[in-house]
Amino acid sequence: MPKQKRKVKFDHDDTEDQEAVVVARVPTIIHKWATIPYHLPLILVGMFKFGLTSHVKQTLVKGYISLICLQAVHSYILYINTVDFPDSSSGKKHRKKNKDNLVLLIASSLVLPVLMSPAVLAILVLLGAPVSSHVIETYLLAAHLSTVVATPLLVTFKLNFANFVSVFKSPDLFCVVCHHQTLSSGLLALVGTWIGVLPIPLDWDRPWQAWPVTLVVGTYIGFFGGSVINLAL
Repeated sequence: MPKQKRKVKFDHDDTEDQEAVVVARVPTIIHKWATIPYHLPLILVGMFKFGLTSHVKQTLVKGYISLICLQAVHSYILYINTVDFPDSSSGKKHRKKNKDNLVLLIASSLVLPVLMSPAVLAILVLLGAPVSSHVIETYLLAAHLSTVVATPLLVTFKLNFANFVSVFKSPDLFCVVCHHQTLSSGLLALVGTWIGVLPIPLDWDRPWQAWPVTLVVGTYIGFFGGSVINLAL
């Protein structure tokens, strides 16, 4: 009896070639005009009025106190105008819990940037910021930068770091950041801080060239400007 030949069939599954699509779990801001940080230019003008160029350290401390207070108000406005990314595993109880923990969320979003300030200070020093002669001023810059940028991000993502990290795993990272008000504002605040370094070494001998006045200005204008520009996107 002749032996039957065994046939081996290789089925190619096209789904194996498909890469997993990474979805950026970004909350949506429903009323962007309401979440513009109107308080930032007011604080900046106030700091200049009360001696930012002549008494840098004292004015930055007073400005930071004002920033903390007004960031708390802005955090509440941002919270009520933010819709979470749809999550099948989250139900009404989860949303109710977030609502009940609003005070804790805002408090955490204000405290965590303060705790982040030493790390930001270290990064600024590595990037060339003076530490031997202007350590206090540099630390105050780190505190302002951390609070201006990180607090809105913490409120927007409701301390969900997994969702925040998913933004950087997205193949459309640039589009995601540019079309989201908080993310684009944070990016422009960092860019503004970097641009603020440029006038300092110029031989103009102006009071506003004192460290780190122009960097603080860049931080505030960058975040505020990013929020306004995002209205058109």
